[in-house]
Amino acid sequence: MKRPCRLWGTLAAPVLLVGLCVVACSGDCGTGERRPTGSEDGRADKAPTDKPMAGTGLPKVPRGYTQPRPPADGDAVLEARCTGGDVASCVHWADRLRGRGEAHYPAVVELYRSACERGHPAACSQLGLMYQDGLGVPKDPARALALYKEACDARVPRACSRAGSMYSTGLGTARDMGQAFAYSKLGCDGDDGMGCVNLGVIHVTADGVPRDVKLGVAALERACQLDEGLGCMRLGDLYANGAGVDRNVTLSVMYTKRACGLENALGCGNMGINHQLGFGVEKDPLMAARFFERACELGEERYCELMRKFEARQASPPAPGQ
Repeated sequence: MKRPCRLWGTLAAPVLLVGLCVVACSGDCGTGERRPTGSEDGRADKAPTDKPMAGTGLPKVPRGYTQPRPPADGDAVLEARCTGGDVASCVHWADRLRGRGEAHYPAVVELYRSACERGHPAACSQLGLMYQDGLGVPKDPARALALYKEACDARVPRACSRAGSMYSTGLGTARDMGQAFAYSKLGCDGDDGMGCVNLGVIHVTADGVPRDVKLGVAALERACQLDEGLGCMRLGDLYANGAGVDRNVTLSVMYTKRACGLENALGCGNMGINHQLGFGVEKDPLMAARFFERACELGEERYCELMRKFEARQASPPAPGQ
């Protein structure tokens, strides 16, 4: 059976795992984070659950930390509460505005800044993200890292994970894998899936710590249980390649499909490759195209090109006998 071409890497950049391929990394696949458009880190939009993880049969683990769910109040009510001095409402209002596009970014920055100064740590984390990405303010990675560390000290796990990623990539600071490991572990211990992905990658790639695939797999499984799609995708890659674990095509497909269901673009792209090659699933060009289309919708341009090639072939089928 032909193996699919897989993406793996440290937190900083993709690397060759077992001599299969090197794929250019785009967007946030290096840090493992899809930028949220709702409440802080996207976590407050989902109520915690102990139901089995879809497609795996694995039980969900209780979460030690959850953000308050955002209020369902209308814009006018939320804005009025913020104007009246309710800091949490200001943060939720900023979260809501941020999801509406760049025209609102300057106002979002001021809302986060004010809330952060008034002692709301999640607002500090979100303000850091605005500085990291240059949304409504000039990019300032050093300022972003300082805000993440401040929020991490106040027990915001996603802020710890973001700080770990920045130390790993050397963004806003000198690269320091000791700090990357420490902050990622704080994030993972706080039930933040991004931190667990970072921790798993560090263990598997032996970047700054001795290689320990068992600990790496455990961290990635934790990430996947916490609905972090990149963790599921990384597990799918490990089992596809058999690098440090017994090769298991069934588990590879299961985790990869789970990643796509969690809107991880690379997971959807890998499922397309699976169907294209018949790796653990029925060889099906149409199904492959559907997964490529989903990966494209989620922002992975390379799969948009594969979709265009598929559509071109459908529009101009080969003549009989060719």
